[in-house]
Amino acid sequence: MKKSPNMKPIYFLLTSLLLLVSCTSKTVSPLSLPEIIQAGVVFQQQEPIRIWGWGSAGEKVHLKASWMQEEQISHIAADGRWEIILPAQPVRRNEWLKVFSRTDTLLVDPVNFGELWWIAGQSNAEFSLDKADSYPELQTEGMNPDVHLFQVHKVMSPHVQDRAMGQWWNGDVQQAANFSAIGYYFADSLQNALNCPVGIIQTAWGGTPIKAWLPTEQEHLLASTTAWPLRESRYLDTKIQALQDSIMKIRNAQMLLDQPMAAFAIPEKTEGTIRLPADWAETTVGETEGIVWLEKVVEVPQDFWGTEVTISLGQIDEMDMTFLNGNGVGSHRKIGDWKVHRKYKVAPDFTNGHSATVAVRLINTMGAGGLLGPAEEMFLSNGRDSVPLSGKWNYKKETVFPPQPNFYHTQQSGVMYNGMVVPIMPMPVKGMIWYQGEQDVSEPKAYGQSLQKLIGHYRKLQKKPDLPFLVVEIAPFDYGRQINAAEFRSEQLRVCELLSGVTLIGTADAGAANDIHPKDKKTIGFRASQLALGEVYQQPEAVKNRMLDTFKFQGHKISVALKNSGDLKMIPFSGLQPFKVWTASGGAYTPKVTVEGGKILLEGRRGDHLIGASYGWENYYVPTVFSTKGIPVLPFKIRAAAD
Repeated sequence: MKKSPNMKPIYFLLTSLLLLVSCTSKTVSPLSLPEIIQAGVVFQQQEPIRIWGWGSAGEKVHLKASWMQEEQISHIAADGRWEIILPAQPVRRNEWLKVFSRTDTLLVDPVNFGELWWIAGQSNAEFSLDKADSYPELQTEGMNPDVHLFQVHKVMSPHVQDRAMGQWWNGDVQQAANFSAIGYYFADSLQNALNCPVGIIQTAWGGTPIKAWLPTEQEHLLASTTAWPLRESRYLDTKIQALQDSIMKIRNAQMLLDQPMAAFAIPEKTEGTIRLPADWAETTVGETEGIVWLEKVVEVPQDFWGTEVTISLGQIDEMDMTFLNGNGVGSHRKIGDWKVHRKYKVAPDFTNGHSATVAVRLINTMGAGGLLGPAEEMFLSNGRDSVPLSGKWNYKKETVFPPQPNFYHTQQSGVMYNGMVVPIMPMPVKGMIWYQGEQDVSEPKAYGQSLQKLIGHYRKLQKKPDLPFLVVEIAPFDYGRQINAAEFRSEQLRVCELLSGVTLIGTADAGAANDIHPKDKKTIGFRASQLALGEVYQQPEAVKNRMLDTFKFQGHKISVALKNSGDLKMIPFSGLQPFKVWTASGGAYTPKVTVEGGKILLEGRRGDHLIGASYGWENYYVPTVFSTKGIPVLPFKIRAAAD
């Protein structure tokens, strides 16, 4: 972080005062544990148990546990840290441990031993249970009480943090509503298979690039310097945080999120018109962090009058209050609601008359914003007919928020790594689920290199050179003509095949062409557990991925053999078949496809000389070939050898 020249005297004064204090008095710090070692914690079974924390330098720390007869003792080092390594334990439930010093006592109860996993990444890793299409089912059935969740609070930092905030919980569906849906369903399925406590740690932040989860060059330099630059860095952080807090108070006052909808009046005058759906940055509104009113008047057919109707607006970035004919009909007022497709039921008495006025008070706190559609999901419907709401809308800005100080942000290198990864790393885990990449989809080759670095670096920090990684394919989605998501998925698969202990989790059968955040997270969580049981736990009946192995071109026919031999099944599909072949003359078309045992047979037109073929080589596709255990064949692209 660049230092301002006029701040240097303050730095040196602060440093001198700190040194003076350290020379004249002994710092007394209360005994403490990291938040991840709190009531409800799950430790990885059959691995040494690492207990660490902070306190007053020179003091003794004592540790007692319900499963041990002997007390363990450690001394707090000069930097205020202490650590005790305990022997590995088998599966246990509802134990306790106590750490105490001369002045403080800390009790952790309950303590469990089982399987501990970690899920990290961006918005699809973060996608919460209450947004998943399976959430109503979970509310009815209840949570698995042997699944324990720890959600790391979002913190970005220019330097490494000691602690990561969070809390363990289990058994409460309402508490778990904001937890990673994939993370929970993975842990639930794993627990059912292994019959032991399963813990899952979530470190995820939507819209973040992979570089934010990797260490930076600056961090290595910082670690090798003397103590005072770190102190001044933290002094600056305190000032930055105070400024950000002040700005957030102003923003919160302007948003008025706690006010009833009747308190808001739709503006009588507008500034102009824009076409929706669209990102604000693509319109005359511009990239605006603030509040914008949007309004559209539509003609309503007579059979809509006096009936209950539905307003559908698609995806909105990021919060909204929606009105029909001046009456509030619904709202989403959480920052994370940018993932939610808006649909509101409207009572019959709101829809009397020839026309209807739809108004949206749209609140955006980060980046661009807007009604993102898609167009076909923007409509007014009575259940039989619909009136489109895409097209021309009036707009008026209510307020523009004061800008946040841009000292560091979510797109910078290392900021998630420093704030959310390093503090958790001392906790040994069984393996990691990595679901990230949509933010980097335009640069597949660079991403592959970064992913290799990330896996290697996290393994080094965990002191496990073979730490299992489950890498989830980026979401099937129509990324646009300039993006080739198939190349990106191919790079993800290349890394998984290159590194031992790394497995790709296919997502193509649980996607949506118009939603980068598909709601079927249960399928992906379950599949990740299936592949973990086969690849990590080596269960003989577990599933394995089916992917390209060998192929043979024979005139107008191609035979494709897959790794992990076994029978295949074809799923009927009424849409566009994901197989393509192309000929020496440049033609390309969909071939006839059959499966025989573990092979895929492609048959082109008689007389054609086929030189290439692909499967699923699109931004979005629906897979049609699966293993008999329901695992989709991973996409591939092949070419005949040159004559």
